[in-house]
Amino acid sequence: MLQDGRLDPEKVHAVTGGNAFFVTEVAKQPDLALPSTVRDAVLARTAGIAPADFEVLQLAASAPDRLDDRVLPALGVDLPTLRRLHATGLLLRNRGGLVFRHELARLAVESTIPVGGLAPLHTRLLDALERIEPRDPAVLTHHAVAAADAARATRYALEAADEAARTGAHTEAVAFLQTALSFLDGRRPRERAALLTQLANEQYMTSRLGPAIESVTATFPLWHEAGDAAGLSAAHDWAALFEYYNARRREAEGHADRAVSLARDSELEYGAARVTRGYLAFQGGDYDLTVACNTDADRIAGELGHEALGLRSGVIRAATDLALGVNGSRERLVELVEEARARNLDELASTGYSNVAYSTSSSVGCGPRSACWRSPSGSPWSGTSRSATTGRPESGPGCASWRVAGAQPWRTPMTRSPARAWRWPPCGRT
Repeated sequence: MLQDGRLDPEKVHAVTGGNAFFVTEVAKQPDLALPSTVRDAVLARTAGIAPADFEVLQLAASAPDRLDDRVLPALGVDLPTLRRLHATGLLLRNRGGLVFRHELARLAVESTIPVGGLAPLHTRLLDALERIEPRDPAVLTHHAVAAADAARATRYALEAADEAARTGAHTEAVAFLQTALSFLDGRRPRERAALLTQLANEQYMTSRLGPAIESVTATFPLWHEAGDAAGLSAAHDWAALFEYYNARRREAEGHADRAVSLARDSELEYGAARVTRGYLAFQGGDYDLTVACNTDADRIAGELGHEALGLRSGVIRAATDLALGVNGSRERLVELVEEARARNLDELASTGYSNVAYSTSSSVGCGPRSACWRSPSGSPWSGTSRSATTGRPESGPGCASWRVAGAQPWRTPMTRSPARAWRWPPCGRT
């Protein structure tokens, strides 16, 4: 690289420490004094360009992924400008946009943005990006946050969270929801409570039960402040679910009972709360209470024409019948599982399927109140967990499957987000 003899290799190595990018920048400008830092080497490439052109470089540096080709006209970037910028050797075209040749180059240019100058640059980018379709809510969120635009940061973070959840990226959904919450007006308790509930659901989907419980319980005073008894009932309904899976049955039942009492004047929330209470009763072997809860839920589902509530109640009723040995109940439960899968209610389908597996395990030697689970070491484990099956989960490209003794694997496509489909057991509110 330095074979022409115009630079002393030892001096270059001493200054650059052998950093390949730094050495390349130095080699491209052999007639200049050796820069002491990568930043100096990069900025030396921009010494001859006009201020307006340098501002375009700063705009590009404010877009870490890329500066979309489609926004260039809205930013006033024409072909002559692009030619001048290309001559600096700092930019490349990649995936439909302009990118810096190296992240160190981007950081060097970004470091020149003065105090208070970053927000206006991001506002320009945000305004331009809003004019093109399809929009990328994650990118829009990035720029809205950097522009300190609370309204647009909240809106786009919520859109990005929904998109992340639909693709199964629940950890990213959590991050976007937390961003939305940080910008949401504190004077809007109902909206904040709804956001916290959504956050709790996504935290549950990432197996973070502790944070999920904290998030949903944080909504209780907000629903009180908003005077929304139905919302408070739904929050207790979610808390019952999270506490149950957190191995705190007593607390779960307390939340479920509270949800029922709060929803007396709201039929849908009351039906959802009764399904939850019936589900917990089923897990505790109190089948009389389960049947009573299902009867209420079925009546409400029929009156309101709410198919999802009726389907969830039906799954628990069929599972109860199966536990009681009612003829035809297993076939009925399988039918309901397939219907839940067809509706993308994956978590509800899993609930029904685990009980089908439970019945299979009982037929191969497990006791009437325990299900067998084979641990990764191969040793059996007995318990009354909802998700017990006689097999191991199997993973493959784009799917997961469960193998049950004597049954074909049940394969669940993972191309859709469970977060928008699971809604089990509550269904009154999202």
